[in-house]
Amino acid sequence: MLRDLGPWVCHIRWLIWVMACVGSMYVFLFHERYKLIELLGYVSMGVVPALVILSMGERSGVCELAVGGVFYTVGVIFFKSDGLVPFAHAIWHLFVAAGACVHYYAIWRYLYLPGPPLKTSR
Repeated sequence: MLRDLGPWVCHIRWLIWVMACVGSMYVFLFHERYKLIELLGYVSMGVVPALVILSMGERSGVCELAVGGVFYTVGVIFFKSDGLVPFAHAIWHLFVAAGACVHYYAIWRYLYLPGPPLKTSR
């Protein structure tokens, strides 16, 4: 946690841990039996942390995080098109890499570059 994310962050953190535990049990018990449930679980684990944005005081870098999230989400279309679209799995990996690069840039630019300190809501 490199900056103040507002009052919701504690609740979201616990929700992500619960989702990870439930997902681990799901994979252990029903691996690839219900693919739609699995997909919805992965997408929700990616989207739910974005709710923290609603309680953040300082929102610099949020645009880059949203663009990265769009890359990940659009990539899901290709992930589900494996076998229908040629090289769909490889295209999905490109979208994941693009999303990761944008998120890395956002962290580098707004949290690590020297400059004036970020304002916090305290």
